[in-house]
Amino acid sequence: MELMVASLFEELPTGTSVRTVPPHVTIYPWFRLPKINYSEFISDLNDIIAQTREPELLASEVAHFGNRLVTLFGATPSNTINGYDIHAGVFRPVHEPGYPIDDAYMGPAWKPHSTHIPGAANIKPGDRVTLTNLTILEKTKPDLAKTVIEIIKWS
Repeated sequence: MELMVASLFEELPTGTSVRTVPPHVTIYPWFRLPKINYSEFISDLNDIIAQTREPELLASEVAHFGNRLVTLFGATPSNTINGYDIHAGVFRPVHEPGYPIDDAYMGPAWKPHSTHIPGAANIKPGDRVTLTNLTILEKTKPDLAKTVIEIIKWS
């Protein structure tokens, strides 16, 4: 399975397939997970949700990631839970078993961000965003559609 964990700003129903993931904060970029380990992974994500509260992020600046324009985030001063805490929680169950990952965008190199999508209402510096969900998307071959396969919510 090729998966990504994101927090979508507007929830899509489970089973929805898209070519471009709508506005979101990437929590954990695309990685491979053996299908046999999926239920354990979801259990780990449920534990993260149960042990934390909704992170509130503050948009800090617009930057370029390669050829993409993104808005970078930091935690709000009043919120001790931030995107890094959630990313680290997802990083452990994927990284520790030794699944192949691209460290260029994970662990200490990860930066909470939202990719700008033409025509969408993109986040601007100074905007506050509360993450309400962890949405697991699966990339399907050969058309590379992304399908929402699980949504875990803070509440």
